[in-house]
Amino acid sequence: MTTTATRTDAGHLSLGVAITIPAVFFFLVLLIMAGRLATANGAVQAAAAEAARAASISRTAPTAQAAAEAAATTTLGSSDLECATSSVVADLSGFSAPLGQDAQVTVTVTCTVPLSELTVLGQGDRTITATATSVLDPYRSRQ
Repeated sequence: MTTTATRTDAGHLSLGVAITIPAVFFFLVLLIMAGRLATANGAVQAAAAEAARAASISRTAPTAQAAAEAAATTTLGSSDLECATSSVVADLSGFSAPLGQDAQVTVTVTCTVPLSELTVLGQGDRTITATATSVLDPYRSRQ
């Protein structure tokens, strides 16, 4: 009698699962990070637009700066975006233009988005910057 060794596939399923689960996990973390950055980008763009609009309807440069900061903070807060650091920089040189001349206000909003809980990818924080411009009414008094 001759005996033949039977070949089994035992262990192949375990090996497939051991390779597939980390790849799926990595892909899910990548999707979460991309979604968070896309949401943050939209929120920072909206904050810059609102800040520029708020600054453009102010009558003085100091109140325009305060209005821009308040509008950006409110917009970022309502979007549930938590910035590790944020800044609002407004170019208010348009307020010095004489009446009847075209002038504008430009606001740049910067937000550092924390990605520390996604350390699987080795990512740190990401800084997102958006700039928006709004025109000043050429015949509205300004100081």
